[in-house]
Amino acid sequence: MWFDPSVAARLSRLALRPDPQKDPGLRRHASNFLLPHLFFAGLQGGLRGLQGLDRALYPAYREVPIREPFLIFANARSGTTLLHHLMSLDEERFAAMKMHHTVFPSVSVQKLVGAAHRLDQKIGAPLESLVAALDAHFFRAWEGIHTTGLRSLEEDEALFTLTLLSPGVLFVYPHLEALEKALWVDRLDPQTKATLAKYYVDAVQRFLYAEGRGRQFLNKSIWYPARIRFAYETFPDMRFVYVMRHPYETLPSFLNFFYAAWKVFYPEMRRDSAQVQRFARLAVDYYRYAFEELPKLPENQRFVLQFDSLIADPVAAVESIYAHFGMDLSPRYAAKLRAAVATMHRFQSKRKFRLEDFGVSKESVYRPLKDLFDAYGYASGLEGSVQAPAASKLSP
Repeated sequence: MWFDPSVAARLSRLALRPDPQKDPGLRRHASNFLLPHLFFAGLQGGLRGLQGLDRALYPAYREVPIREPFLIFANARSGTTLLHHLMSLDEERFAAMKMHHTVFPSVSVQKLVGAAHRLDQKIGAPLESLVAALDAHFFRAWEGIHTTGLRSLEEDEALFTLTLLSPGVLFVYPHLEALEKALWVDRLDPQTKATLAKYYVDAVQRFLYAEGRGRQFLNKSIWYPARIRFAYETFPDMRFVYVMRHPYETLPSFLNFFYAAWKVFYPEMRRDSAQVQRFARLAVDYYRYAFEELPKLPENQRFVLQFDSLIADPVAAVESIYAHFGMDLSPRYAAKLRAAVATMHRFQSKRKFRLEDFGVSKESVYRPLKDLFDAYGYASGLEGSVQAPAASKLSP
């Protein structure tokens, strides 16, 4: 287990000396910083011991190869969860993490979880009911926004959050100006980046040893727009699928995703607060960086999928990805894919947020992304009205 000491030190200073002057309108409480800080420290210490146990009991995990890992990524609220779900059904080819794999990156823990699950099924599944109740309690802030739980398919972000080099740290520490290092893995110094890569490869090997030996690692993330180079340098044979959606459609939902979490710790925070404004600028920077970096990857290792195409015909979208990378859909997977799409339902969001709800203007998004808007034929909405977002979306 490893974490970045410089970020830990900065978080400690925030915890011990909160400064309300830096963020007008946000009242600081030391407990808001200390309790998550203690939780991180305890979890990291426990994982260090468990991973040491792995090395003693399961040393062969370090020999597991990671061949042609597959990454689905995008700016947030762009359909990565849907695509990840559909492609994870190809269990003959892919192994995809669930949240408990990312929070507890240990072979020993996963072996224990597997044994507990088998026993639980034999005695009426009381443990499963308990986990469901815990999921409902701890992730209630995102109800209706993003399905989250220890048993849910999930991106690998907890692996990065445990190192403190992740925007995930911002869920409980809304300090973008103080945590720049956590926001841009591609901008880390070479030594820190190399240490992070070694830690990450080790974590994926543990997962594949416990759950998916012989299969490709399938991952999805909303944060890889800021770590494209890191991913490619760590896995030169990685396959990248980027889902592109109009920024005006993604940003309001994305901002609300974090705002809902921040409100748990800071009930007085405003939707158009300084923290939310900073986060909006970061999201725009992520769009820009992905737009610039994607073309630098080998053409046969990258594929851009339009969000509208994914929603209009998910089966055709998956088939286009497989065709681009020269992969065959097995008859078994093709049947599972079509069955999954057939049982999806359309639903209306409880509330559709607008950029203006967060104090963000269309111009502040369009101006730094004009090249992207032009390349994808997106309307700016500055002289007229932007094309209306789809009225509904598909959900498993």
